[in-house]
Amino acid sequence: MRTFFLILFFLVVGGLFAFMFFYNKLITLRHRFRVLFSNLEIYLKRRYAIIPDLVSNAKPQMEEESDILDTLLSAGSRAEESIEEVSEHPEDPEIMGPFIEAEKQVTVSLKKISDAVKENPAVKADPTILELLDKIFSTDKLMIRGIREYNETVEEYNELRRISPYSILAEKLNLPEAVSFYTVDEDKEQLEPGEE
Repeated sequence: MRTFFLILFFLVVGGLFAFMFFYNKLITLRHRFRVLFSNLEIYLKRRYAIIPDLVSNAKPQMEEESDILDTLLSAGSRAEESIEEVSEHPEDPEIMGPFIEAEKQVTVSLKKISDAVKENPAVKADPTILELLDKIFSTDKLMIRGIREYNETVEEYNELRRISPYSILAEKLNLPEAVSFYTVDEDKEQLEPGEE
């Protein structure tokens, strides 16, 4: 009888240690990608702060691209409005989804504007527009490493969530799959809109 209780005791203690190990691994990864996103938030806010200046300086000279500039301003504004909530819950697809869409529009619009500036000699000669674009793209370059780390951590977290017993634990603790929001073009070292 005493042996039975010893075996039961060790099974319970072993189960508790296993639970703590699995729980800590999941929570540590979730905490890590949240911290990484908070670090990215600094660069994203800097980017959003520059966009209105870029649009107001570029609009008079880039009348043909006014739709792109309006899209950039609107998307930047939407992304900026949601950044606080996204930073608190980057694993929530319902919160992250609209932010991702706005960010994709910002990135695509910035690329189009950059291409248009290269083709327009008058705009290309404007030091203010070039300086603002340079600030945005230098900020993007600083974000690249952080984005890679964030995406790698999200991928590791999501892969772990799919493996039993982590999947059971994640379901019971209501830990959803996390969402990455960019891919990074390794060759060009520039941000590209992520795939859905």
